[in-house]
Amino acid sequence: SSSSSSSSSSSSSSSSSSSPKPVAPVTAKKPAVEQPKKGGNLQEIALQEKEKGNKAFGQKDYKLAIECWERAWALDPQNPIFPANQSQAWIELANWERAQQTASQALSLQADNQKALYRRALAYHKLSQLSHSLQDLDQLLQLNPANSQASTLRQTVLDQQRQQEQEREKEALKASQSASQSGDDLFSVVSTKSIK
Repeated sequence: SSSSSSSSSSSSSSSSSSSPKPVAPVTAKKPAVEQPKKGGNLQEIALQEKEKGNKAFGQKDYKLAIECWERAWALDPQNPIFPANQSQAWIELANWERAQQTASQALSLQADNQKALYRRALAYHKLSQLSHSLQDLDQLLQLNPANSQASTLRQTVLDQQRQQEQEREKEALKASQSASQSGDDLFSVVSTKSIK
């Protein structure tokens, strides 16, 4: 103990006799993630970031909300709430690919996360991946049959699937009639030439 105090006093006296060392400039930029305080833990800081994200989302600053939730997720990577929340912000920004990706990340952590299931189903619907959307909606409605949002979206997806099927049938019929007409035209040309 006495050796450490003598070494610190000798170092302080030696530093006072030498010329002052240049001080590094202080930057205004804060680190991306606050360092834990003594007694604090990463999950507490993650929750603080989550709250910042929630506040930003409430103020419709969706990009900031996504950033906050991304930092929270980096601190607590097993928490499905953070990517599920990001998915909602991506939906608000109409970025359906990112909404689908972040909802899928949440579901990889918690397969029965109802919010993530709905958000991914909605993203799949907007991306015209109707069968994937139906799979998520069916799973969600098995978990919560009373979910009216999921029921409504499921009906919309089913209606779109029927409409697409009808359009495909019409196109197939047109193609068939067109091929048949071309064959008839060819037959009439051949018949006419052979009669002469």
